[in-house]
Amino acid sequence: MNAVIYPRVSSLKQLDGTSLEVQEKACRDWCEQKGILVEMVFLERGESAKTADRKQLQAALAYVKARGDIDYFVVHKVDRFARRSQDYFNLRDELKHAGCRLVSASEQLDDTPAGRFMEGMLSLQAQFDNEVRAERSKAGMVEVVKKGGWAWAAPIGFQVHRTDNNLPTLIHDPDTAPLIRMIFEKALSLHSLNYREISEYAYSIGLRSRTGRAMSKSRIFILLSNPVYAARGRTRILKGEYKGKWEPIVDMRTFNRVQERLARHSKTWRVQEKEDFYLDGMVKCAKCGRTMIGYYAAGRGGRKYPYFRCSSCKGQNIKLSDMHLEFESLLDRMRFDQAYVDDLCKMIRAELGNMGVEAAKERECRLKAIAELEKKERRLFELVMAETISEEVFKNKSREISAEIEDLKECRTDNSFELVDAAATFSYLRRMVVEPRVMWCKASRELKLELQRFWFPDGIMFDKKSAVRTTLIQTESGLTSKIQTLYNVVTP
Repeated sequence: MNAVIYPRVSSLKQLDGTSLEVQEKACRDWCEQKGILVEMVFLERGESAKTADRKQLQAALAYVKARGDIDYFVVHKVDRFARRSQDYFNLRDELKHAGCRLVSASEQLDDTPAGRFMEGMLSLQAQFDNEVRAERSKAGMVEVVKKGGWAWAAPIGFQVHRTDNNLPTLIHDPDTAPLIRMIFEKALSLHSLNYREISEYAYSIGLRSRTGRAMSKSRIFILLSNPVYAARGRTRILKGEYKGKWEPIVDMRTFNRVQERLARHSKTWRVQEKEDFYLDGMVKCAKCGRTMIGYYAAGRGGRKYPYFRCSSCKGQNIKLSDMHLEFESLLDRMRFDQAYVDDLCKMIRAELGNMGVEAAKERECRLKAIAELEKKERRLFELVMAETISEEVFKNKSREISAEIEDLKECRTDNSFELVDAAATFSYLRRMVVEPRVMWCKASRELKLELQRFWFPDGIMFDKKSAVRTTLIQTESGLTSKIQTLYNVVTP
């Protein structure tokens, strides 16, 4: 048997440290214990697992497919492979079709009902970890906004600057701020507002897009309607505008006059909001088995209505809103009693206990390594004080040691189970099986898709039995049978 190994770090700070080495060693140790030959190692340096579009990952997949005889694809942990559940299962399926099995060197992903359930939990746990981080990041942005700062990339005409109290805010870009002011003045000087003429004027004075081209008409509209140039921030975090603590490029009177002209203009450049077809791709027609597609049906007056329909079966269609209601009703019928949940929690608690032992071992190794590096740093200090080595050599070596220590300290964030405590994990599980409808309704769009895949890996079936009644039928490999099987496994 043979294998390829895929270690990954997401931070450039970790490249000169030992994180990649630690992951590779753990994977090699696993292969050695199983008597598996390591064919290739694909090191992913500084790439996030939020997307599957990673250079070394794609190279590893291509290698596995080209060879056709690779038995195992070994990763250190699930969150090193993918942080989105949908990406995880898609990539795993690609490997499976190539005859290759995905395994984790530090987590048990065996091909049993309990192992498959744990695999799903681990992939969702990585997604949950990202959600937690996003919430923390959002809280920080709220504080910045409340203080009148700026928490995003600087718009054209500004540069990001930190005040003495470390508040991120905006300052004028000396090259482009005067040009922005000229664009507003041009918009007021025209007899009839013309976006093309303003775009050509902007190009002639040197104000161009980030690619060096003339700004599009829609881009001109967005620029002229952006309140940031009048020292006002607009954000969905606080649901409205707020007064920024930066110097405006145009005064409020000028900005308001331009807004009046924009409102009177016959064309508006607004982004049309699209309905969310959350179930697109997972609803199948009960008659022919084909995937139903989301589309807009044209009504009177040009108004569009969102629907789901089967591309081959006549009459197999349903309004998007009705489909969501039927799906929510299905989730309500999926609720399980406390006995099921308690047994599942026992099983997962045992698995987390095993992971905790491994995490403790890794933590002990890191602490020992940090202690050795700190001892080495103290020794260097003694040598420079004794003038045995030069101050320049001391500084260079000290920087290298400090970087390694920092890297070892950051390695702890690679384990999502260290970031999220057991109580949060079990609370998350209970909501998934006790209140699935509530959890789905409150979830973000991305998390909705992850939950749907976890609950219904083979999708759901739609059957329209009459003109006034629709029925959603869960497939055999849906959550009910999965939980029942697990319940039989963990119950003597």
